[in-house]
Amino acid sequence: MYLYGNLQDTNNDSIISPGDTIIYSIYLQVSNVSIGNAIFTDSLTNFMYDSSQYVIQPGYHVYNGPIYTINQADIDFGYVYNSVFLNGNTISPFQQISISSIDDVICPFCPIDPLCPNCTVTPLVSYPTGNNNVQGNIKYDFNSNGCDINDFDFSNLNFSFSSSNITFSFYPNTNGHFITYLNDGLYSITPNLENSTYFNISPTNFIVDFPSQASPFTQDFCVTANGVHSDVEIMIVPTTSARPGFDANYKLVYRNKGNQVENGSISLTFDDSVLDYLSSNPIYNSLATNSFIWNYTNLQPFETREIEISFNVNSPMESPAVNNGDILNYTATITTANTDETPVDNTFTLNQTVVGSYDPNDKTCLEGEYVSSNVVGKYVHYVIRFENTGTYPAENIVVKDMIDISKFDISTLVPLHGSHEFYTRIKDNKVEFIFENINLDFNDATNDGYVAFKIKTLPTLNIGDSFSNNANIYFDYNFPITTNTYNTTINNVLNNQDFVFENEFVLYPNPANEIINISTKNQTEINSVEIYNLVGQIVLAIPNTTNKIDVSNLETGTYFIKVNTEKGSTTTKFVKE
Repeated sequence: MYLYGNLQDTNNDSIISPGDTIIYSIYLQVSNVSIGNAIFTDSLTNFMYDSSQYVIQPGYHVYNGPIYTINQADIDFGYVYNSVFLNGNTISPFQQISISSIDDVICPFCPIDPLCPNCTVTPLVSYPTGNNNVQGNIKYDFNSNGCDINDFDFSNLNFSFSSSNITFSFYPNTNGHFITYLNDGLYSITPNLENSTYFNISPTNFIVDFPSQASPFTQDFCVTANGVHSDVEIMIVPTTSARPGFDANYKLVYRNKGNQVENGSISLTFDDSVLDYLSSNPIYNSLATNSFIWNYTNLQPFETREIEISFNVNSPMESPAVNNGDILNYTATITTANTDETPVDNTFTLNQTVVGSYDPNDKTCLEGEYVSSNVVGKYVHYVIRFENTGTYPAENIVVKDMIDISKFDISTLVPLHGSHEFYTRIKDNKVEFIFENINLDFNDATNDGYVAFKIKTLPTLNIGDSFSNNANIYFDYNFPITTNTYNTTINNVLNNQDFVFENEFVLYPNPANEIINISTKNQTEINSVEIYNLVGQIVLAIPNTTNKIDVSNLETGTYFIKVNTEKGSTTTKFVKE
């Protein structure tokens, strides 16, 4: 026996609102016995159906049940709960009707009543709410003959939606198609390019008015190059934790932010003494001590690619030993045959803390727990990982992140990469990464996922300040899993050295006018070099191995030079004449 509720849109407004009704029906299947003196009652409306005047024979029976009118409290609470009784005995499973409100509450946030363990929640209105939709395609006119179906899809385009009572941002998925749902009203919709000096877009804005205009409303966008701009970017995404004696997996994610087709190479340096290489996809093109190099060709504008690589981490029983709390240092570098306009993001350093045990649902700032003042007003990168530890595939997953706007500029948030297709919605300080219909497996080998994004810190932060963040992860309609809170402190990291500069290197001339030279005493290979001013801001980055550095463009003054090697980092001071 079970209770079925049918929602009726009584006022025909196409949304769940007060005054709508639920018409219940009671379904009863009788097997080998007859039931007499049966009285049906429900807990919500105290409706009673008296069948005591006849005997219910074996078979399948349907009885018209109570009618319930929805009120605002039901909408605020998130669901309507009802159960049916036969002769005073509760019959299970219970029936639950899901309510989606008319604001931007997403249905996975609707709770499930603990008294109803067998209930499931079925959203009546898809997220985001509203009966109207705006959709379209975004194309990049690579051959300058107007956008058509043969052009490339344009990804990572942010849309701003504004009406009289709501403002939010929306990032579609990576296939160049967007769709979002809206309530009735007048909306101004504006596309926002990540690099507005690199591209032009048409139209630059449009207005839609529902219900005056028909839904769905279709608006396509055409993106064209504005001048010649080369700009590539790379990051390292740890897709698993690093544990002593276990395998650790990573992705090198690189993308073309400019408007030129790029060709070049990717390099990864690491400490080979504590890491054993297992595999990579694609396989590297060349290798050297503590490093691999991959070549790439024909990287199209706004295209993103990835390299998967796995290592085995030394155990405490090996030499050198790796223990909980140790730091694994990785540096990834991307080069291009063209001249990159923002070389600062051509190098990415990951300092990963080794852990003994871990929560598979976690959040990490890839810059680490301590950063220099160079990150003030600049991008930092986050990865949120999730794992389906249930016993059935998770169809929909939502990662909700509340951004501390006293520390971060939320208007600068850019979704970078995910394990599966996702789209992003931003309202006030709330960010939601929505993975729809991904059916994340529950088997251990294939039950992991992640999302990576970058966001700028506010320029008002100072040395000694810290910024922290966590996230809530919703698997289908279960209560959220809250990640760890990751805290990062702005520190004068130039004071933190893995070894003494003078023990490994000689810097000359000092003072320097045009060129400074770095010679090694013990064949220690240089991976990259950074030069900082006295307040800890980076002024020059050299992403590749070099022993000669051109400082002729630096202003006269005192600087710190930081040398990154496979042994770690070290710093010394020099004077520019």
